[in-house]
Amino acid sequence: MDDIVIYGAGGLGRELLENIEEINEGNQCWRVLGFVDDGIRAGGSVCGHPLLGGFDFFRSYTRRAGVVIAFADCAAKEAAYEKIKALDSRFYFPILVNPLSYVSSRAVLGEGTIVARFCSVHVNARVGKCVLVSNKCEISHEDTIGDFVSLMPSVNISGNVIVGKRTLIGVQAAILQGLVIGGDSVVGMGSMVLSDVPDGCTVLGSPAKITARR
Repeated sequence: MDDIVIYGAGGLGRELLENIEEINEGNQCWRVLGFVDDGIRAGGSVCGHPLLGGFDFFRSYTRRAGVVIAFADCAAKEAAYEKIKALDSRFYFPILVNPLSYVSSRAVLGEGTIVARFCSVHVNARVGKCVLVSNKCEISHEDTIGDFVSLMPSVNISGNVIVGKRTLIGVQAAILQGLVIGGDSVVGMGSMVLSDVPDGCTVLGSPAKITARR
């Protein structure tokens, strides 16, 4: 088994622990070392696994280990990835696909991508690195999902959609086929997106309208 560390001990981190445990039920792949969290001192435990302290754990740990970044915030996720990547090659970012999900053999997933329960990733979809695909999400044929995107539960993305980097798509949002969703954007919960979204915009509603620009 390979060692693995979960970076983030909040609710998402606990969900991802269960994702790893469900993967291990079919094939004992991972030995969970514990949780790293910048807001919690070393000592104590979460879900039976030790709290290892903050980011300094990565500086002091000398063995090779996988890292799961349990941040939904896209910019924070990218910053954590770059910070860990800069240390050295002993840390890597595994792809974790829950056994209750479907990923086409013709889809491509980037390093650090997490596919939770009851998701589908269809033919010729291309998913970037450190993408969070939460429970019950649908990524359709020929979709391109940029690096550090977060898809919250029950997002449905139709075919031939492009989602730019660091974009968060909220719970039960739906994206019409063939659209481009810009980078650094937010699609609000329950929104129905029927037209392209520019970079750096927040959209909300059915149909979705721009409510803020960065």
